[in-house]
Amino acid sequence: MAYAHADLRGTIGWRAQLEAAERLVRAGALSPNRLLGLYTERRAAASGGIWERVRLVQAFDDALLSGDALTTGPALLQAWPQIQAGELEVPMATLYAQALGQMALPDEAGALAFRMGLLSEAYETVALGLDMDRASPEDRFLAAVARGLDPSQDGAMPGEVAQAVALAFAPDVTLPAEALDRLAQGRLGEQMLRVLIQLGGPADPRILTEGLGILRYIGLEDIARRTALESLLLNRRG
Repeated sequence: MAYAHADLRGTIGWRAQLEAAERLVRAGALSPNRLLGLYTERRAAASGGIWERVRLVQAFDDALLSGDALTTGPALLQAWPQIQAGELEVPMATLYAQALGQMALPDEAGALAFRMGLLSEAYETVALGLDMDRASPEDRFLAAVARGLDPSQDGAMPGEVAQAVALAFAPDVTLPAEALDRLAQGRLGEQMLRVLIQLGGPADPRILTEGLGILRYIGLEDIARRTALESLLLNRRG
């Protein structure tokens, strides 16, 4: 990772530039716009692997620029599995969620665009725009989390992660006594580091509930909501 920026030089092969840009974007060390610029720099001459992602993102980007919802929807659905394979959902949401939110995409594509919006910085605005009467229980659950509400009162979502998030956003969430003691002693920085280390470790629903609850308790509401939404929406191995 420390040398990945060196592979972005114009004298380096296109594939090496693409791979370096993806690594840096995943780490939050490069603007998603820079990656998009590389994706759309030229047409892929090969197939499979990263070239398939380049090809499908190019096709989706072209469709979106055309403004045709009937073309954009299928292109998005085709590109999304490749975006997921590269673990680039959040950068792509950052790039495209606003434009997609302004299009009347049909059915499955519209549902995907809504969830992409929840992965963007405008997640709360996206949630407020949801038609609660027509939305699925899962989407109502996600929208409640995005708004900082108790999701169990608005919807339902299966799985241990959803249960952990619901507990963290409940009005009567119970926080660990040792964490409250550290905060009472003014050890805020130490407690924040503990939470971040725990949340970055192996998946554990109990730790997720406690970590989100503490983040909300100390006023880091935006981080708590975005962490909860990413935990619910991103499928990661380990």
